[in-house]
Amino acid sequence: MESETLLYALMLILGAGVFLYFAIKKADKANEENKPSAEKPKQAVKPREEDAASIYEKVAKRQERASDLGVPGMILDFYTKSLQYFPSWIKNPDSSEGIKKLVPEAICLSDENNFDDRKLQITLKGEKYKIHYKTKGSFGEGADAYGDLKLYKNEKLVFATSFAEDFNEYGSETTPLEVNAFIEGSWINDFKELKEKYEKYSDENLKKFTRETSLLDGEKESPESLKKLKKKFGI
Repeated sequence: MESETLLYALMLILGAGVFLYFAIKKADKANEENKPSAEKPKQAVKPREEDAASIYEKVAKRQERASDLGVPGMILDFYTKSLQYFPSWIKNPDSSEGIKKLVPEAICLSDENNFDDRKLQITLKGEKYKIHYKTKGSFGEGADAYGDLKLYKNEKLVFATSFAEDFNEYGSETTPLEVNAFIEGSWINDFKELKEKYEKYSDENLKKFTRETSLLDGEKESPESLKKLKKKFGI
């Protein structure tokens, strides 16, 4: 009887031990699950690449914006008619001091006698600009020549356009074709201001020259001048 009681007691102790063991394991597992896990390093989120259609749409809007502002015609016209001659013009002591304050420096970075592939550098309102104008000859029917003009501000391309060039008895005319680069900025108004001031200066010089020529012609036709002229030729 005592042995049976002892055996029963041992079984109870063993059962309690097994129960306690599994209870502890269950508690440990629960603690592990509730324990905050170490944060995994966040991976850099790659920006979603734009599709080609979206990019071309934005490019078209920028090209339209450049045309709306009149940039292609303004830059091309000013360069071909005036700006390309600035390196020599600015050295002239009779050049406008007001314009020299805007553009204290204008140098040719290429062959000075090659106007078909010309590189200029000017300082305009404290900013460095480089202009590269290059004609590429004719390609079959159409214009007499084609080419590209590129404008850099502090070594950064801010504008580029292709153009057509046609020659006539008075020289040549260039027409902008496609805007190949455009980054809007203060440089647009700076070039507009320079162009307007230079054209005003040129107009005033032309009027002055016309007045002086008229006076000279008047002197040549005066009675005294005509009398001297007749004497020289025995008339």
